[in-house]
Amino acid sequence: MGPADFRKMDALDSDGSLLRDIAGNRAERDIVQFVPFEHIGRDPFRLREEVLKELPGQVVKYFELRGIPPQKGSVLLSQS
Repeated sequence: MGPADFRKMDALDSDGSLLRDIAGNRAERDIVQFVPFEHIGRDPFRLREEVLKELPGQVVKYFELRGIPPQKGSVLLSQS
């Protein structure tokens, strides 16, 4: 938040390519979504939209990487 220079934060939001650690190991997926608040007009609703935009794809990728196929039908939660 504020007028600081956040350009280096873009490196953590690895939309272009996945991050690598110092040993060269590549991250499994991009779990960082950096959104400069000033660039979206300081609109909290737009911030929410931008931050959550990649979440569905990340959930799918998580299950794919673990070999968990989608379930058919819906799952009913037990009612307490």
